[in-house]
Amino acid sequence: MAGQLRLTSPATWVILLGGLAALSFAAMIPLTFLAGQVFNGVLPLVIGVPCAGVGILLARRQPRNPIGWLFLVTGTCLSLFR
Repeated sequence: MAGQLRLTSPATWVILLGGLAALSFAAMIPLTFLAGQVFNGVLPLVIGVPCAGVGILLARRQPRNPIGWLFLVTGTCLSLFR
């Protein structure tokens, strides 16, 4: 079953989270200009993406460390649920 997508692969998560962040950012730009709130969505994205990146690194290298998982969840929530 080498042709199946492995969900536990770090590359899979990087591609998925990166794609979601790019789609979220692409959708945010026109919507914020239409609403007249240009910089309201930028701060969660600027904080959320690096926070999720640190969480991925920590959770991957030290899976029993809860700080890595907290960073990952916090960054993901900040990036997706503004």
